[in-house]
Amino acid sequence: VLWKNGVQSRFSEPANYVQIEQLIVDKGNVYVLGKEYTADLVEKYKYWKNGIATNIINSSVPVSGDRVPNRITKMTVANNDVYCIGDEWNTAGTILTAKYWKNAVPTNITIFKDEIFDYISEIQVNGIDISILYNQLNTSTFAQEAKLWKNNTISVLASGNSDFSAEGMVVKDGVEHIVINEEISGSKTKVLYFKDRVKTEITDGSFDVQRSYIRVDGSNVCVAYFTDLDFNYSIKYW
Repeated sequence: VLWKNGVQSRFSEPANYVQIEQLIVDKGNVYVLGKEYTADLVEKYKYWKNGIATNIINSSVPVSGDRVPNRITKMTVANNDVYCIGDEWNTAGTILTAKYWKNAVPTNITIFKDEIFDYISEIQVNGIDISILYNQLNTSTFAQEAKLWKNNTISVLASGNSDFSAEGMVVKDGVEHIVINEEISGSKTKVLYFKDRVKTEITDGSFDVQRSYIRVDGSNVCVAYFTDLDFNYSIKYW
């Protein structure tokens, strides 16, 4: 159900199990992303626009008596179009493809090699530009790389012997603002901020950073991060 100013409205059938992932209000329209287990015993990723559902993909693929999970991780809305990002297995459960969906129509980004280390973090839509931030395991170095797909061109943002984890991205006025975590050791992490591919080190790698976020407001850039120093947890921002 959805509550607006305390007034409840239902957008799914009462008998169906629903798990909600995200809510966006844009230009007076209400968009909800989630999964619904329907009467045909198939769980589907879908989004609702003002209570009207659109199916995207099934949440899993049956393989040899088991099921392998598909993933849709985030939704954004631009110019009344709905964009979702994630990855989907083929019917044999052997190929995992990173994709984005525009109004439920898929576009392939790349083939993922590892279902744990390979995943999409963020999508930004600005005019005709579609930018997708993702992580992928380098099968030669066995280290995780941070990559950017933009209008069908892939760039490596951070790579090497360290594991890099692309955490978040904001594209504002044509400028890319990206935050990436670099694992220095098993328990130490650097937070890196890239402005149009120019790197600034926010933390020095003396403690572990488990998650980081980025927001841009005018000329202000804020990077927040959750730290763990010998089980002493704190939340900080730069």
